Amino acid sequence: PLKEEGKERGKVSSWTDSSTIIEAEYTIKAEVHHPMEMHATTAEWISPDKLKLYDKTQGVNGVQKTFGKLFGIPEKNIEVISEFVGGGFGSGLRVWPHALAAVMAAKKLNRPVKVMLTRSQMFAGSGYRPASWQKVKVGADASGKFTGIYHQAKNGTSKYENFNEGITRVTRLIYNFDNLKTEAAVVPLNLSTPTWMRGPGDCTGDFAIESAIDELSYKLNQDPLQLRLKNLALEKNPETGLPWSTNFLDECLAKGAEMINWKERKSTGRMASMRSSAS
Repeated sequence: PLKEEGKERGKVSSWTDSSTIIEAEYTIKAEVHHPMEMHATTAEWISPDKLKLYDKTQGVNGVQKTFGKLFGIPEKNIEVISEFVGGGFGSGLRVWPHALAAVMAAKKLNRPVKVMLTRSQMFAGSGYRPASWQKVKVGADASGKFTGIYHQAKNGTSKYENFNEGITRVTRLIYNFDNLKTEAAVVPLNLSTPTWMRGPGDCTGDFAIESAIDELSYKLNQDPLQLRLKNLALEKNPETGLPWSTNFLDECLAKGAEMINWKERKSTGRMASMRSSAS
């Protein structure tokens, strides 16, 4: 694994005497965007230094920058038309090989060329959320106040490009952890490069830390909702110390609990769960 980032505040070693500690590992398999329509690009060279593209993209400026750099032409000479984006979910945020193939073929043949991926090619040709492994160690005192957290994460990437999903970022933002340590790394694999996908990093990291908090609440024999409410970082960003412009996560949780009659739930002998997310 290649270390990509690490953050630490407080003294992580000082909270191991917490009354209750949970330590668990979580894995998530790779997830593919797969919008209903396939990725496709039509390329036409209007002149040796002017290019027109019809492309399924969520960022026309990025396409202009990429092809301007690759072919040494001004970005203003590259017209990118994306009239119907369809479903992007992050897969349209970068240029994929099929688009480059269309542009190269159009230049070679001196005529418009269209390249469309097949459904099976969409699994490897237009990005995916990378598989990940996470280890979370979180502690709380008898009252339920969090005493510290240690969050490790690894995600896969390609052999030729490093893609760090930023899995541990959310760990540093939602709750008040006076003692915190996060470590993230990427693991080069013989696969194509991953990309962003709906709530990149935060969605993946949230799954692990919120699952661990559920397990912690069960071990503490405390309501998982109340455990979260007493530890939310509502006043300021724990990472920067600056006040939030808005933060209504406590109200959102309370409203959700009211709508599902959380207080009236019946014990089933199984662990209760109220995983939250903020991105």
